[in-house]
Amino acid sequence: VRGPAEDPPPRPGALSILADPGYPPPAPAPTHTLPGPALDEIGQMAKSFETQPGGLREIKVALPLIGSEEDAYDIAAILMETFPLEPKSGEAVIFVGQEIPGGGSLAYPALSWALFRQGKRGSLYLVGTAQNEESLKDCVNILSMNKMKSVKLVPLVTVPDERAQELIYGKSAGSFASRLSKESFEVKVHPGGLASNEAIPALWRAKLQKMLESMP
Repeated sequence: VRGPAEDPPPRPGALSILADPGYPPPAPAPTHTLPGPALDEIGQMAKSFETQPGGLREIKVALPLIGSEEDAYDIAAILMETFPLEPKSGEAVIFVGQEIPGGGSLAYPALSWALFRQGKRGSLYLVGTAQNEESLKDCVNILSMNKMKSVKLVPLVTVPDERAQELIYGKSAGSFASRLSKESFEVKVHPGGLASNEAIPALWRAKLQKMLESMP
């Protein structure tokens, strides 16, 4: 009988259970929209289980929702179908995300280009960043040049938490919505996040399935 001093140190969480023989290599599937420090931390934590005695043989973390150029076009198609615009209606849609350190925000221009390439002539879809002053100015300039009168704001996050809500469409004078209203645009808000669209979770599942198929 093994005594307390001989017992191996406990491994926390569900990943420790999957280290036991008989389980296939696990594949955590974070529901992050963009790459960034939060997703990197999950990857580092998962990889640490490979180096522990009796740890996992292999572990891969699924990519975020927008992790490639192909992803940007897929998401753009879903967003335009979900929020259709009549050409020359005088209304635009802005998908507003949050600033992501470490280069994650580079996915926003990719999505913006995909929306432009796939959008109908005369319809205007933009991508903005809530904490970025230049992004707001760019949106205002483009809206003005295209003589838009109203704009719908859509959070470009999986589920908008309290901070995201305040930054994007909160009542404070500094929110994205308030700043646009101050520029004389009629502002409408879609309060739900990306996860409320059934097609988005389907993309996550497809990404996970593709990764699982590539694992031995």
